[in-house]
Amino acid sequence: MQQVPLDLVFKFCSSRQYFCYKPAVVLLRGVTVGARASDTQEISLYFGRNSGKFQWISLIFRAEFGLLAHYHDKVRPDIVILGKALSGGVYPVSAVLCDDHIMMNIKPGQHGSTYGGNPVACRAAIEALKVIEDEGLVENSAAMGKLLMDKLRTLPKEVVPVVRGRGLFCAIIINKKFDAWKVCNRLLKNGLLSKNTHGDIIRFTPPLCINKDQIEESSEIIIKTIHEVAAEHK
Repeated sequence: MQQVPLDLVFKFCSSRQYFCYKPAVVLLRGVTVGARASDTQEISLYFGRNSGKFQWISLIFRAEFGLLAHYHDKVRPDIVILGKALSGGVYPVSAVLCDDHIMMNIKPGQHGSTYGGNPVACRAAIEALKVIEDEGLVENSAAMGKLLMDKLRTLPKEVVPVVRGRGLFCAIIINKKFDAWKVCNRLLKNGLLSKNTHGDIIRFTPPLCINKDQIEESSEIIIKTIHEVAAEHK
């Protein structure tokens, strides 16, 4: 299986070459804000729509972060694999969402799992999804995420040249002349727990139930810390 950067997949599927060399399957594993694909905070996957003609590509998405992130990109995947957050962290469970025209190709007896259909796991997943819907956590994530992103975008560019994210899945890239791990330690000293990834990226993934006051408090710590770091290097 050939692996290529995600931005090249976008370019290929929007080019004339796609119509000459149509791939059977495009397999995408959930792109995180800490990933190295370019512009992952504003991915635009308009697969299949080109010059008024509608072409389908089979897409397999691994949607582990958020409630089906492909909604942002106006993508209609054929298969969605869910896991991790599906049960709210209470019980190990995963699921496959699939259209009949694909799933019904598997006939009874052709494929199965001795662990499939666990009643406890299924009930945990159902109740977790009810909580997300009943408490409006997706809407809260969108509102609080926007507030957090607006705060992060005010950070000094000499320390934080890039801010990216969606909902409550945000990240800042620390200028390489600074040490992201030391920034995390400074954040901890000031009262905020964080972790760096890929060396120079710090992710902020607060709980979906976070409120405005907590976002304001957290943002003040982040802003204070980054300004302290900037002042020390002048």
